[in-house]
Amino acid sequence: MGRKVTLNRRQAVYYHNTGKRDLAIKSKIVAETILKENDEISAYVDGFTRLSKRIYSNLEGDTSFCEKESQKLIEVIVSSGYVNGTAVELPQPENPQKLKGEVHIKVLIAENGEVISAEAIKGVKELFDASIKVARMAKFKPFTLSRKPTKRSGVIVYDFPKIGEKK
Repeated sequence: MGRKVTLNRRQAVYYHNTGKRDLAIKSKIVAETILKENDEISAYVDGFTRLSKRIYSNLEGDTSFCEKESQKLIEVIVSSGYVNGTAVELPQPENPQKLKGEVHIKVLIAENGEVISAEAIKGVKELFDASIKVARMAKFKPFTLSRKPTKRSGVIVYDFPKIGEKK
């Protein structure tokens, strides 16, 4: 069934590109009907290129803008996992209450290595605000992808040991 949906979707785009709008719409209706009746097969349906996806989504209307839209650049954000080891500057948060535990801060890092945003995702809730504050001051090595500076996301882990305990 997934192949049938994929075939009808591709056929719809092909018919559109060859000027057979009525056949394109019929193929889309067949594909969408199969999907509605068998929602569990959506994982088995092949994807589209950006251009084909735009055309397919707008078959009933004007598709003249689709090619221009599909050529727009996509912002790439690379997921880097734990980023403590790539920090150039990693200030440590204060812990006046002497609490023990960890705080995980999800950060978005700009092309130049500065933190754009930070949010606490796990850990000792009483230490979230202090950890977020210093995470925003952290600096990282710039990251490149295909020789272009690239944004990335990652997680900073702050460890708050028990007093007298070494990190």
